Amino acid sequence: MKKIILPVLLFSLLAPAVYSQITINDNDLPAAGDTLRYSLTINPQQYDFLPTGEDFQWNFSGLKHQSQVLEEYELVSGINFLMGIIFGSDAIATSAFGDLPLDDFEVDVDGVYSVFKNTSQHYTNDGFFILLDGFGLPLKYSEPDVIYSFPLNFGDQDSTAFFGSTNLGDTLSLTRQGYRINEVDGWGNIVTPFGEFDALRIKSTIYESDSVYWESFGEPVVLNRTITRYSWLAKDEKNPVLEVSYTVFEGSDETPAIRIKYRDIYREPSDEDPPVANFDASTTNAFTDEEITLFNYSTPSHDANNYSWSFIPENVNFHNDTDAASTEPVISFSEPGTYTVKLVAENEAGTDSLTRTDFITITLPAGTDKYVRDKVKPHVYLSHYGNQLNISFKAVYGEVSVFDITGRLIFRTKEVLLDNFTQDFVSFGQGIYVVNISVPGNENENHTLKIIKP
Repeated sequence: MKKIILPVLLFSLLAPAVYSQITINDNDLPAAGDTLRYSLTINPQQYDFLPTGEDFQWNFSGLKHQSQVLEEYELVSGINFLMGIIFGSDAIATSAFGDLPLDDFEVDVDGVYSVFKNTSQHYTNDGFFILLDGFGLPLKYSEPDVIYSFPLNFGDQDSTAFFGSTNLGDTLSLTRQGYRINEVDGWGNIVTPFGEFDALRIKSTIYESDSVYWESFGEPVVLNRTITRYSWLAKDEKNPVLEVSYTVFEGSDETPAIRIKYRDIYREPSDEDPPVANFDASTTNAFTDEEITLFNYSTPSHDANNYSWSFIPENVNFHNDTDAASTEPVISFSEPGTYTVKLVAENEAGTDSLTRTDFITITLPAGTDKYVRDKVKPHVYLSHYGNQLNISFKAVYGEVSVFDITGRLIFRTKEVLLDNFTQDFVSFGQGIYVVNISVPGNENENHTLKIIKP
């Protein structure tokens, strides 16, 4: 319920605030033909987004937009006839450029769309499709990602697993899988620059993994991340009036990347906003000459900012036609060691910089005279629709133990070569598993990683 702010009355000064506990249903989520405007910022200013409760007051009225986007929802069949058959006549989609890890590969796509279904029982993400030279390539989940179940009320909890894959030509394939846990952990009143609303708050924890196989790599590139997302839903507003996401990439010791997105009216672009420099890396532990992508999360926008990257020591090489002035350079290091990375962002309103000290650790591959493996982590992922466990840990012998979410040991093998190790996972059910890798000969080195079987 969007409230109109009236002149202050004496009664309002004397009476306590009373907010209504609402219920969210399918009419409060997007349908074909909806166009929703959002403002984006990664600057939380003075706000703490974590507190919640019953009859709670959230006041984020001072949020300042740094850029804006439009989400336009269309029937999938209206975008691509074949994709409409695959996903269904009631499926809707909106542009999702940047939501799939395609930027680092030589794929010139015409569009990327995220597909949703809105029924009286659920609001789901059914996967993605990619338009390539007029053809649609589906990445359809075998089981949809249930974003909300209806009716949605305070105290509701649910979880879901999702999995899908697609091939982009003969040399590139992409698999996405994940596990979502939802909890409606608050209700009350929220104030944003867009207005004042009675709202439910949903906390979502999403364990998500992308596995990209590119023929020239020889083995999959696995990107694991955990997303903690807080969403405030209001009646008739479609999608959240405020959504705050914290993303942690596996292998990164940095603080979570934060993304703030809220419903808004059109606001004129401002040239007065100084930049805020922010970045992360595809991995912070690599071998010499292994390519690393630096992800640039600076604001207000890449169109407004100029960038300069520097490294200490300077044993860096650039790849894929990038250089020190690129928005998101692809780099490698020629010598082992620990590297500090600095990003300077500049626009007409000012300059900002971020330095991550001892950010990337580079070691020599096995077989070299000075082989060092300190801080290098194994790659662990599921393939074949979740039916095969894969471990890649170059030239390492060790012990592998797999536990279910309750801590029960379900598999263990000792003294095995962990380079291209595989294990049949067919007999194990859906859910979250913990893989422990122990290397007794290296000062009892241990690695513990989560995997999700859809």
